[in-house]
Amino acid sequence: MRKNIRSFEKKRRAFTLVELIIAMALFALVAGLVISFITYISRFSAKTEAQSDRVSALAQLRSEIDYWFSAFDGAGYTIEAGDAEYLVKAVPTETGNAQAYGIRWESGEKDSAVVFTYPQEFGRGTVQGETAQVRVNAYSYTGIRFEERTDDYVYTAEGTEEVFRFTIYLRVTERAFACEITEGGAA
Repeated sequence: MRKNIRSFEKKRRAFTLVELIIAMALFALVAGLVISFITYISRFSAKTEAQSDRVSALAQLRSEIDYWFSAFDGAGYTIEAGDAEYLVKAVPTETGNAQAYGIRWESGEKDSAVVFTYPQEFGRGTVQGETAQVRVNAYSYTGIRFEERTDDYVYTAEGTEEVFRFTIYLRVTERAFACEITEGGAA
């Protein structure tokens, strides 16, 4: 009878050293794959986030440029190429008010900004003395330039990996201005 009882008992068998080594090797392989995948995803996410920030900054800058030109187009102002203070400026057509409003570039150590000035009565931006200002962070852009153009209204984007130039053409009462935004390289 004892023999029968023993035959029904399950024999417990321990893992062998080879099985433990194989299990640890598989665990190390899976852990390595997971860590490399997480690293890849975090790098991709950071790159995507930086690209998204650049596109957002460009969209905000484009929007403010469009607003500035439309605000001064035909509202008793003449838009002219810039001078030492402004890249482009709006000069009142009436001689009684000599205040000009413009767009200027401010370059700092850590970041750059494009500053748009408006009359206070436009109700836009932060009041600074007799004018109101809207500051747009230029993010990674290294320069902005305006010039009056005679060619057709076109939209272009060109560049290399080191320097990227984005050009916006704007119509202003039968005239066209080009706004060239540069990123990377020398301004």
